[in-house]
Amino acid sequence: MSEGTDPRAPKQAPGYDVADPESKEFGRRGWFLVAVLVLAFVVIPWSLIALPAAGDFAGSIGLGWRDAYLVLPLIPALLLGVVGVWTAVESRRP
Repeated sequence: MSEGTDPRAPKQAPGYDVADPESKEFGRRGWFLVAVLVLAFVVIPWSLIALPAAGDFAGSIGLGWRDAYLVLPLIPALLLGVVGVWTAVESRRP
């Protein structure tokens, strides 16, 4: 056994090394996540509230009222899924 190594010390798991855990930077991923969350929790719900007032908007994009209420919430759901996968893949890169 070499000097300075303690056999009781916990071993580091490979692949979970954080470059600078004390960094206060929010970064590109953080701001993109904030933008998607604002879209998911503010823009899309308010567009659904305003949709009856918009009149023929749903018809102009080829959606009926029922279709619009089903399809519009899928946009932020898909974006949140894509951002989650992207963040997980990016955090694993060295």
